[in-house]
Amino acid sequence: MSVMRLYRQMNAWFEKRPETDRLVRHAGQVLTVLFYASYAALCIWLWMTDRQKLKRVLAVPAACYISGSVIRDRINAPRPADLLPDMKRECAKKGGKGFPSRHCFSAAVIAAAFAWIDPRAGLAAGTAAILMAAERVLEGAHFIRDAAAGLAYGVLFGWMGFFLKK
Repeated sequence: MSVMRLYRQMNAWFEKRPETDRLVRHAGQVLTVLFYASYAALCIWLWMTDRQKLKRVLAVPAACYISGSVIRDRINAPRPADLLPDMKRECAKKGGKGFPSRHCFSAAVIAAAFAWIDPRAGLAAGTAAILMAAERVLEGAHFIRDAAAGLAYGVLFGWMGFFLKK
């Protein structure tokens, strides 16, 4: 099955189920807020307990965000709604800059920061990052490749920034 056919079918499925579509979008919004709020809480906790670690927990995700944003601006890959003009879902974003997903690389590098501080927290944050990636695809904001590349970029950046021995 082609990717475009898959997205047409997925879009049609959600258009027939507006309640489910709203639920997926709402879950994505809640997950995003909780994810970044927990990162802010981690930063506040580190500010109070270990400012040396705080510097890295701020610097590595910031560098990932900036470099990933530059990459996606240069690639300027289309999003599903750019290639499917019949996509009418409210969440369908248009205008390129879909690869890699910024939500996904940001979530993955932040999950790496949590893992560096506490592996259990990293596992929880990593699970949340994967759920966020799935939601971005189901929402129609990104192709699977965009979300997967975003996760991979964030994991690689996080591994280099937090776990690679110097």
